[in-house]
Amino acid sequence: MALCYGFDGWLINIEKTFPVGHWDPLMLQGFITQLKLELGCGGRVICIGPLVMISKTYILEYDALTKNNNIAFQNGLTDKNIEFVRSAGSILTNYEWSSDLARQAKAMAVSNPLPPEDVFFGIDVWAQNHGNPKRVTYPPRNGGGTNVGVAVARLSDFGLASGIFAPAWPYQHFPNSARAVERSMWDGDDLPQDLDCSCGTKSTHRTDEYLRYPITKYAREYPAGSKSFFYTNFERAFALHDATLDHVYDGKKQHSQVGAQSILPDLPRPARTSQMRRDAVVVVYGELRDSPPRLAILAERVRGAQAEKAVSLTRELVNVDSKVMLFKLDMDNDTSLQARISFRKRDSVTKMKVGFYLRFEDE
Repeated sequence: MALCYGFDGWLINIEKTFPVGHWDPLMLQGFITQLKLELGCGGRVICIGPLVMISKTYILEYDALTKNNNIAFQNGLTDKNIEFVRSAGSILTNYEWSSDLARQAKAMAVSNPLPPEDVFFGIDVWAQNHGNPKRVTYPPRNGGGTNVGVAVARLSDFGLASGIFAPAWPYQHFPNSARAVERSMWDGDDLPQDLDCSCGTKSTHRTDEYLRYPITKYAREYPAGSKSFFYTNFERAFALHDATLDHVYDGKKQHSQVGAQSILPDLPRPARTSQMRRDAVVVVYGELRDSPPRLAILAERVRGAQAEKAVSLTRELVNVDSKVMLFKLDMDNDTSLQARISFRKRDSVTKMKVGFYLRFEDE
């Protein structure tokens, strides 16, 4: 089915041990290897203990199931799961790891050999919340939530990869400021002053580290799309809808549509593209919007003593020669390449010209 219909693959969830008389680790290793070969994974698979995700690129196995048929989270790469990882080629660990476990996993990966970038360490976003029992993830104090980037940065020190558990946390925990919190996590924006959540104290999430450790600062950027095809309509995983659809979504103003999410650009904030023009700062930036899903590109002139912050000031739409990069693609530059872009320019009092361009670079 994965090959015929083109979806990512299968998730096989084994959450209990095998009957003692039927357990043979070699059979599980052979099963993973056979699936990898038949799906054409190119020899790469990611192991996740009882969880195995099979796709055209990876098979993921979680680190809970050991070679001795026990459920024991290893939080790393160990002699109890290395045989499964050899068959798969990669591993996603549980999220209660430490720097020492990450260092040991790096050494074991190199000695086997496994590419360290195919060793994914889990990070639990929900660990920053108050709870009983309290969930723990790296860093041990106040890990997860707005400090996810701290863990991503630490793993990047070892050349290891990150697997983020529950990245939709801002939308579930901050109903009134979800997208602002999401930008804080990923891009290092300031948290809203009126932050409101069930933890009861803003200091839980307004940490000393979150502004210095945004996730994207330590993430590797990959080209969007494939060698021959790229498409997006800017549909997000969570979207707003018209009031006429409130009854469909039980009165909620926002709904999830993870299965329909498009490839989205890493949009620059105004501070990234600001230019001084006389007594003002000119900013050009993009915003994702809903109903219908679309990308809005805005150019604004901000006046005032704090113009560089673009906060709570009068803004005037202006004509400015600036560019916003939307996507990086890795496609062959030949006569078969065709592009179709649909857009609409809103009426304005200025003589603004809008255009799109493709820039080609040699490898």
